[in-house]
Amino acid sequence: MTIPPMVSLTRSAVSRKPNSRIRGVQRIGRRGLSTAVIEGMLASSAPYLAVIDADLEHDETALPRMLGAIKEQGLDIVIGSRHAAGGGIGEWDPRHVAITGIANRLARLGVAAELSDPMSGFLLFPGRPSSGRSDVSPDKASEFS
Repeated sequence: MTIPPMVSLTRSAVSRKPNSRIRGVQRIGRRGLSTAVIEGMLASSAPYLAVIDADLEHDETALPRMLGAIKEQGLDIVIGSRHAAGGGIGEWDPRHVAITGIANRLARLGVAAELSDPMSGFLLFPGRPSSGRSDVSPDKASEFS
């Protein structure tokens, strides 16, 4: 089995700076961001969970600000958005822009919160909701770049 280059880079970065709070979950024969996120959540006991896809489109240095927003504002979730003030899509080709726009419009149909980027692969949320709820209050979601 060939290991994707991004997996090799991630393994290499983590092994250079060991941290007992970081662990990788290798998924063999399973694909998809949603199931990977769920599997990672189930494997963690952390008080807060962050999701960042590996396409290098998101700025990981925003994580401390995102965590601060969760803690200070009592939010259910913070989403790193390419469309919030200060965000951007970089040099995407027009086809990628169109496909993402359609996906975002479709996703907004099923999301109660007013989100500009519901398909974002960059989010942070409490690991174990104390209330036991699985829903997210529309007024308890926030986006920023």
